[in-house]
Amino acid sequence: MFGSVSFILAAVFYLVGVESINFFNFKIVFFTGSLGMLCWILGQNACVKGLAGPALSIIYTNCFFITILQVTIQGLAPTLEQGLAALLTFGGILMIIFLK
Repeated sequence: MFGSVSFILAAVFYLVGVESINFFNFKIVFFTGSLGMLCWILGQNACVKGLAGPALSIIYTNCFFITILQVTIQGLAPTLEQGLAALLTFGGILMIIFLK
């Protein structure tokens, strides 16, 4: 439902001519949204049919990698809270994997 409403709003904004919604950005949002949905479906499937701990650990690594991508691609340095949250999450992931 959320994806459908977002798609409709993005299409309307594109047709109206909102400057930030151009065809290039529209393709990027569609591609990343599709990858996110695929990740969610596969992650839920892994949690239901497999071991939940390792599957959730892999899913929870997204905040760590998003912080790294934010620094490398956008050039934005994370705040102290963002850095500590990423490290705390990554530490928790390592505990789940190695301590079972």
